[in-house]
Amino acid sequence: MPVKLLQKTGYPESESTELRFELPSATEFTVYIRLQVVIPNPSYPVPFTSPDQIQFATPSVIRIAPGIRTPCLFQSNLSIERRLGKGRNYLIVDYTTARSFRLFRMRNINAPLATTGLRPNPNFINIDQFESSGGSRGNMLTTTLKTSPHPRFDLIAQYTYSHTIDDTSATMFSLPTGNTGGLFSPPADNYDLRGERGRANFDRRH
Repeated sequence: MPVKLLQKTGYPESESTELRFELPSATEFTVYIRLQVVIPNPSYPVPFTSPDQIQFATPSVIRIAPGIRTPCLFQSNLSIERRLGKGRNYLIVDYTTARSFRLFRMRNINAPLATTGLRPNPNFINIDQFESSGGSRGNMLTTTLKTSPHPRFDLIAQYTYSHTIDDTSATMFSLPTGNTGGLFSPPADNYDLRGERGRANFDRRH
């Protein structure tokens, strides 16, 4: 597996390296590694007198799951329109259902285990994996009444009821200012994602 070093930036106290791995299937994924260098009691002007004085903190990485897939959405619609009476009065009932698979989310696959409190890979602190394991389901019912009491005057009344459940919107959409939400926010339990399922952040019943 060939490895390309794309970018490397260094500072007196830390170093950040970006690596890109090229797979035989021509699929590329990027791993971001950040190394922190700690020099206790640095001297001046030379911050350290011996290489043994340099201490490397345990790094964290962000990776893309090797089997990541493109999200997909299936949507179906049923609409019924009926004329009421002899005038230009119409009742329209429209039902839409949508279901999404393989939605993007991120979780820490190196979080401490609940049984031992230890991380699976002690060489890293966090291994945040970007993967396509989320899903959603939504239903919407719209009722529309059209009437024309006068040839030049039309009235339209419409009511919509909808409900959406998913397990990714808390991470796919940013939260208000001051919160630490967003795409890179991990779930509450990195090893059991069932607790993430609930009303979507954008769910509006009426």
